[in-house]
Amino acid sequence: MLASKAADNKTNETRASSRYHVVALDLDGTLFRSNHTVSDETVDYLHYLYSRGVTIMIATGRAASSVYPTVIRLNHPKPIPVVCSNGSNGLLCKPNASEGSDVNVDELFSEHAPEAVARKTLKLATQLGCVMQYYHGNDICANPFQDKHYQLTTMYSNLTGAKTIYR
Repeated sequence: MLASKAADNKTNETRASSRYHVVALDLDGTLFRSNHTVSDETVDYLHYLYSRGVTIMIATGRAASSVYPTVIRLNHPKPIPVVCSNGSNGLLCKPNASEGSDVNVDELFSEHAPEAVARKTLKLATQLGCVMQYYHGNDICANPFQDKHYQLTTMYSNLTGAKTIYR
């Protein structure tokens, strides 16, 4: 019975890996565990899928710089396609073999809101008493002006591991 079940699982995995060519994963709530890390088992399984010809891709609202540690953790031999910054950046990211904590990045596309729109949005957020976090290149920036704003942006930094630059 157990041998039969193992054979069925193997057949299902073979069927799935020949049918699917890309697995696109979000980070928060999908690839990450509750402690915002990727388990060894997940890394192993993604390597298995990769060995079967499946492209592993990351799709996240996070800024590019907060994706790099995950790319390093996955350590795939070919670049990992990444769509980040709420869909405004497309990248190919590959761990730098000579630098254990660095990533080589090739930009595929970058479509940001015009600066005038961003400035108007920041002004409106300030008038409404809201903090706004935004991406500027690889940086995560914020316009806090109340204690609770600093608390919120600090919580985000703790959650993502990304440093916020205050402007």
